[in-house]
Amino acid sequence: METTYTNRLYPAVAASLEAARQGFNITQSPRQAGLERLAAFLKDRQANDLPIKVIVICTHNSRRSHLGQFWLTAAASRAVVALEAFSGGTEATACQPNTLAALERAGARVEKMSEGANPHYQLRYGQAETDMLEVFSKVYSHKANPQADFVALMVCSEADQGCPWVEGAVGRYSLPYRDPKYADGTPDEAAAYDEASRTIASEMAWLIDQLQTTTQQA
Repeated sequence: METTYTNRLYPAVAASLEAARQGFNITQSPRQAGLERLAAFLKDRQANDLPIKVIVICTHNSRRSHLGQFWLTAAASRAVVALEAFSGGTEATACQPNTLAALERAGARVEKMSEGANPHYQLRYGQAETDMLEVFSKVYSHKANPQADFVALMVCSEADQGCPWVEGAVGRYSLPYRDPKYADGTPDEAAAYDEASRTIASEMAWLIDQLQTTTQQA
Protein backbone atom coordinates (compact mmCIF):
# COMPACT_ATOMS: atom_id res chain seq x y z
CA MET A 1 0.00 0.00 0.00
CA GLU A 2 1.45 3.34 -1.02
CA THR A 3 1.89 5.95 1.67
CA THR A 4 0.21 9.31 1.08
CA TYR A 5 1.98 12.33 2.54
CA THR A 6 0.49 15.53 3.89
CA ASN A 7 1.91 19.01 3.35
CA ARG A 8 1.64 20.06 6.99
CA LEU A 9 5.38 20.15 7.73
CA TYR A 10 7.36 23.33 7.23
CA PRO A 11 8.63 23.14 3.63
CA ALA A 12 12.29 23.08 4.70
CA VAL A 13 11.66 20.25 7.18
CA ALA A 14 9.73 18.29 4.53
CA ALA A 15 12.56 18.85 2.01
CA SER A 16 15.22 17.71 4.49
CA LEU A 17 13.19 14.64 5.37
CA GLU A 18 12.57 13.74 1.74
CA ALA A 19 16.23 14.21 0.80
CA ALA A 20 17.27 11.91 3.65
CA ARG A 21 14.56 9.40 2.73
CA GLN A 22 15.49 9.32 -0.96
CA GLY A 23 19.17 8.92 -0.14
CA PHE A 24 18.61 5.87 2.06
CA ASN A 25 19.14 2.26 1.00
CA ILE A 26 18.20 -0.25 3.71
CA THR A 27 20.57 -2.89 2.33
CA GLN A 28 23.51 -0.52 2.84
CA SER A 29 22.68 0.33 6.44
CA PRO A 30 24.78 -1.24 9.22
CA ARG A 31 21.53 -1.29 11.21
CA GLN A 32 19.49 -3.18 8.60
CA ALA A 33 18.70 -6.16 10.81
CA GLY A 34 17.80 -3.96 13.77
CA LEU A 35 15.63 -1.67 11.65
CA GLU A 36 13.76 -4.59 10.14
CA ARG A 37 13.12 -6.15 13.54
CA LEU A 38 11.83 -2.87 14.92
CA ALA A 39 9.66 -2.26 11.85
CA ALA A 40 8.11 -5.71 12.19
CA PHE A 41 7.30 -5.06 15.86
CA LEU A 42 5.73 -1.67 15.12
CA LYS A 43 3.69 -3.09 12.24
CA ASP A 44 2.39 -5.85 14.50
CA ARG A 45 1.24 -3.30 17.07
CA GLN A 46 -0.39 -1.24 14.34
CA ALA A 47 -2.18 -4.29 12.93
CA ASN A 48 -3.55 -5.08 16.38
CA ASP A 49 -4.69 -1.49 17.05
CA LEU A 50 -2.19 -1.09 19.88
CA PRO A 51 -0.66 2.30 20.70
CA ILE A 52 2.76 2.99 19.20
CA LYS A 53 4.86 5.03 21.60
CA VAL A 54 8.64 5.13 21.23
CA ILE A 55 11.12 6.54 23.74
CA VAL A 56 14.44 7.23 22.01
CA ILE A 57 17.19 6.72 24.60
CA CYS A 58 20.84 7.74 24.74
CA THR A 59 23.05 8.29 27.77
CA HIS A 60 22.68 12.05 28.35
CA ASN A 61 19.54 12.85 26.32
CA SER A 62 21.44 15.66 24.68
CA ARG A 63 22.11 14.72 21.04
CA ARG A 64 21.07 11.51 19.26
CA SER A 65 17.92 10.87 21.28
CA HIS A 66 16.57 14.34 20.51
CA LEU A 67 17.37 13.88 16.82
CA GLY A 68 15.58 10.54 16.85
CA GLN A 69 12.52 11.96 18.59
CA PHE A 70 12.31 14.91 16.21
CA TRP A 71 12.64 12.92 12.99
CA LEU A 72 10.33 10.13 14.10
CA THR A 73 7.73 12.75 15.00
CA ALA A 74 8.15 14.72 11.77
CA ALA A 75 8.06 11.59 9.60
CA ALA A 76 4.98 10.25 11.38
CA SER A 77 3.23 13.61 10.98
CA ARG A 78 4.08 13.74 7.29
CA ALA A 79 2.83 10.20 6.64
CA VAL A 80 -0.16 10.53 9.00
CA VAL A 81 0.96 7.54 11.08
CA ALA A 82 -0.31 7.22 14.65
CA LEU A 83 3.04 7.13 16.41
CA GLU A 84 4.22 9.22 19.36
CA ALA A 85 7.94 9.74 19.94
CA PHE A 86 9.64 10.76 23.17
CA SER A 87 13.25 10.95 24.33
CA GLY A 88 15.22 10.34 27.50
CA GLY A 89 18.57 9.32 28.90
CA THR A 90 20.04 7.12 31.54
CA GLU A 91 20.97 10.45 33.16
CA ALA A 92 19.91 14.07 32.60
CA THR A 93 22.30 16.82 31.48
CA ALA A 94 21.14 19.43 28.94
CA CYS A 95 20.11 19.50 25.31
CA GLN A 96 23.27 20.25 23.34
CA PRO A 97 22.96 23.55 21.39
CA ASN A 98 24.66 21.98 18.37
CA THR A 99 21.79 19.49 18.18
CA LEU A 100 19.27 22.31 18.01
CA ALA A 101 21.40 24.19 15.48
CA ALA A 102 21.46 21.15 13.18
CA LEU A 103 17.67 20.87 13.36
CA GLU A 104 17.34 24.60 12.63
CA ARG A 105 19.49 24.11 9.54
CA ALA A 106 17.10 21.30 8.56
CA GLY A 107 14.14 23.67 8.80
CA ALA A 108 12.92 23.38 12.39
CA ARG A 109 12.09 26.49 14.40
CA VAL A 110 13.59 26.64 17.87
CA GLU A 111 12.50 28.86 20.72
CA LYS A 112 14.14 28.87 24.15
CA MET A 113 11.46 28.59 26.84
CA SER A 114 13.55 28.73 30.03
CA GLU A 115 17.03 29.45 31.33
CA GLY A 116 19.26 27.52 33.70
CA ALA A 117 21.52 24.49 33.50
CA ASN A 118 18.93 22.44 31.62
CA PRO A 119 16.86 24.84 29.49
CA HIS A 120 13.57 23.86 27.88
CA TYR A 121 13.07 24.56 24.17
CA GLN A 122 10.07 24.57 21.88
CA LEU A 123 10.94 22.76 18.69
CA ARG A 124 8.42 23.30 15.89
CA TYR A 125 8.31 21.13 12.76
CA GLY A 126 4.99 22.08 11.12
CA GLN A 127 2.28 24.64 10.63
CA ALA A 128 -0.39 23.32 13.01
CA GLU A 129 -0.46 24.60 16.58
CA THR A 130 0.30 21.10 17.86
CA ASP A 131 3.25 20.53 15.52
CA MET A 132 5.86 21.09 18.20
CA LEU A 133 7.95 19.31 20.80
CA GLU A 134 9.08 20.61 24.17
CA VAL A 135 12.63 19.35 24.49
CA PHE A 136 14.98 19.26 27.46
CA SER A 137 17.28 16.65 28.96
CA LYS A 138 15.60 14.08 31.21
CA VAL A 139 15.89 10.47 32.24
CA TYR A 140 13.75 8.10 30.21
CA SER A 141 11.47 7.47 33.22
CA HIS A 142 10.62 11.19 33.57
CA LYS A 143 6.92 11.93 34.04
CA ALA A 144 6.82 13.62 30.62
CA ASN A 145 7.35 10.20 29.04
CA PRO A 146 5.06 7.16 29.03
CA GLN A 147 5.64 4.89 31.99
CA ALA A 148 4.43 1.65 30.38
CA ASP A 149 3.48 0.08 27.04
CA PHE A 150 6.23 1.86 25.09
CA VAL A 151 9.07 0.79 22.83
CA ALA A 152 12.59 1.62 24.03
CA LEU A 153 14.90 2.57 21.16
CA MET A 154 18.53 2.67 22.28
CA VAL A 155 20.57 4.94 19.99
CA CYS A 156 23.95 4.84 21.70
CA SER A 157 26.12 1.89 22.66
CA GLU A 158 26.80 3.15 26.18
CA ALA A 159 23.11 3.38 27.06
CA ASP A 160 22.49 0.06 25.34
CA GLN A 161 25.13 -1.68 27.43
CA GLY A 162 24.36 0.16 30.67
CA CYS A 163 20.60 -0.29 30.51
CA PRO A 164 19.91 -3.89 29.43
CA TRP A 165 16.37 -3.75 30.81
CA VAL A 166 14.05 -0.76 30.50
CA GLU A 167 11.21 -0.79 33.02
CA GLY A 168 7.79 -0.44 31.40
CA ALA A 169 8.97 -1.21 27.85
CA VAL A 170 7.06 -3.75 25.77
CA GLY A 171 10.00 -3.94 23.37
CA ARG A 172 13.64 -2.89 23.44
CA TYR A 173 15.68 -2.30 20.27
CA SER A 174 19.24 -1.14 19.68
CA LEU A 175 20.18 1.20 16.80
CA PRO A 176 23.46 2.85 17.83
CA TYR A 177 24.66 5.94 15.96
CA ARG A 178 28.01 7.69 16.12
CA ASP A 179 27.97 10.52 18.65
CA PRO A 180 28.60 13.86 16.87
CA LYS A 181 30.18 15.05 20.12
CA TYR A 182 33.53 13.99 18.65
CA ALA A 183 33.51 17.18 16.54
CA ASP A 184 32.54 19.66 19.27
CA GLY A 185 34.76 22.73 19.17
CA THR A 186 36.31 21.84 15.80
CA PRO A 187 35.82 23.22 12.26
CA ASP A 188 33.88 20.01 11.48
CA GLU A 189 31.29 20.61 14.20
CA ALA A 190 28.34 21.65 12.01
CA ALA A 191 29.06 18.98 9.39
CA ALA A 192 29.20 16.23 12.01
CA TYR A 193 25.86 17.22 13.54
CA ASP A 194 24.26 17.60 10.11
CA GLU A 195 25.47 14.14 9.14
CA ALA A 196 24.10 12.62 12.35
CA SER A 197 20.80 14.39 11.76
CA ARG A 198 20.56 13.16 8.13
CA THR A 199 21.45 9.59 9.04
CA ILE A 200 18.89 9.42 11.80
CA ALA A 201 16.27 11.19 9.65
CA SER A 202 16.75 8.69 6.83
CA GLU A 203 16.26 5.67 9.07
CA MET A 204 13.36 7.11 11.04
CA ALA A 205 11.64 7.97 7.73
CA TRP A 206 12.21 4.42 6.51
CA LEU A 207 10.62 3.05 9.69
CA ILE A 208 7.56 5.26 9.24
CA ASP A 209 7.28 4.23 5.58
CA GLN A 210 6.80 0.64 6.75
CA LEU A 211 3.62 1.62 8.59
CA GLN A 212 0.74 1.76 6.16
CA THR A 213 -1.69 4.65 5.95
CA THR A 214 -4.62 5.40 3.69
CA THR A 215 -5.16 8.96 4.93
CA GLN A 216 -5.79 11.37 2.06
CA GLN A 217 -3.46 14.26 1.33
CA ALA A 218 -4.39 17.45 3.19
